[in-house]
Amino acid sequence: MLLIRSEQMKALRRVRWIAFEEEMFVHVTKYFLIDCQLLGPRQIRKVIRHGIERADSHGFMAKGEICRYVDLSLALGSHFDRDPQLPWVAPLLSAGKAGSPRAAMSSLQGRAMEYLEQVSGRRGERYVRALLKARNLTFVISSNVRFR
Repeated sequence: MLLIRSEQMKALRRVRWIAFEEEMFVHVTKYFLIDCQLLGPRQIRKVIRHGIERADSHGFMAKGEICRYVDLSLALGSHFDRDPQLPWVAPLLSAGKAGSPRAAMSSLQGRAMEYLEQVSGRRGERYVRALLKARNLTFVISSNVRFR
């Protein structure tokens, strides 16, 4: 009898995703241009791989679901699934494991869009105002170091 260890299964899954990583790289560079410019190609590829692994760990297997997961990781942060400031994420991810991953991803994406609009505004106006305010702040790390 042939026995395949879990490490071997992970390696086989990784090989399967190599072409998909390239598709994701093209997608991400098109829709997350600023992130790509800030991080550079090498780091973006790491973000994509991390997103694929995290999506897999939450039971998302279809390419569309994984693509949306990577998009959310760029919009909300690469560890949005564990972020204590996003308490609404964990129950939606749990629902995906228990039921339909497609429905869970739709709920997750919908809730994320509501959150992003609430935080940054419909056209990003709150985000821009916050950046302009932050530019004029002085940050003190310790009593001897000041940042302007």
